Amino acid sequence: MQGGFIINFCRLKSNFFMLVWASLLAFSVQAENKSLIVASIKPLAMLQADLGLGWQEPIVPDGITPHDFSLRASHIKRINAAQLVIWLGPEIEPYLAKIMARKAAYQQIILPPYTHAEDAQNQHHKESKGDDEHQHYGKHQHKHHHGADLHPWTSPVYMQRAMAQVAEAINTLLPQYAHTVKANEQRQQQQLAAQMQQWQDYFASHKVSYLVYHDALQPYETAMGLGTSNMGSFADAAGSQFGLKNLRQLQLAIVQQKVACVLVDNEANLALIKKIAGQQLPQVTLDLLAWQLRPGTNNLHRYFAQLGQAVQQCQ
Repeated sequence: MQGGFIINFCRLKSNFFMLVWASLLAFSVQAENKSLIVASIKPLAMLQADLGLGWQEPIVPDGITPHDFSLRASHIKRINAAQLVIWLGPEIEPYLAKIMARKAAYQQIILPPYTHAEDAQNQHHKESKGDDEHQHYGKHQHKHHHGADLHPWTSPVYMQRAMAQVAEAINTLLPQYAHTVKANEQRQQQQLAAQMQQWQDYFASHKVSYLVYHDALQPYETAMGLGTSNMGSFADAAGSQFGLKNLRQLQLAIVQQKVACVLVDNEANLALIKKIAGQQLPQVTLDLLAWQLRPGTNNLHRYFAQLGQAVQQCQ
């Protein structure tokens, strides 16, 4: 009797450890696969995490802007090892063009360029409000750049489309994640759509006016119907500072009390802003690359919430 008990116990013990080993193996394979999916910038890494593909540090780390970034050996090693790379294409991310040209097409998801027309339908009912009351100062006349916009991720509409594209690609390239990704995508799409509607309604009934340091917010402004709220910028979309004539025009807008604040992003020349705007005009932080957001759940929802809250302060 005792011998049978020992044999059965040993079998149970053996089966238990086999089950644990199998579970750990499955988890490690899944973790390994997910670790081989990398995104170029943090907003795309947040999209990846929201789809249930795990959080991985983006190629461009916090503290460095895409305008200033150059690949190092460690970045090249990560890209070469990646099973899948999510990026914005050579026009927006030229620092990745050469290495990604050597990577197979099925190992990369290139998100399409953003154009102003993509988001136009989301603001048609707001365009008539106050159009005749606003004069735009400086270089920023809401003329969009030739070619692709350099900051498409600031548009919630663009990121919804990007999420759908990534989910569709995962269904083909990594079908083992398809069910999880699809369920997460549906939930995130609903959440982002509801959030966007709330902010559109808010900005339709609350007047905001501001200057931006870096002309990088146009995709967000278009989606939210804020076309007449941005009164000018100190630097263009690529971060190059405008000339003296433009700065004088911005100063005129401030003197005439046409603006409520300056939206200051990570690339801002604070000394220049202080010289032109003085001490009286409030400066509001604009975290375009989500440097201040810790990875977690509902990452894109939290990202667009902080953009909306920043603009909201400029009333």
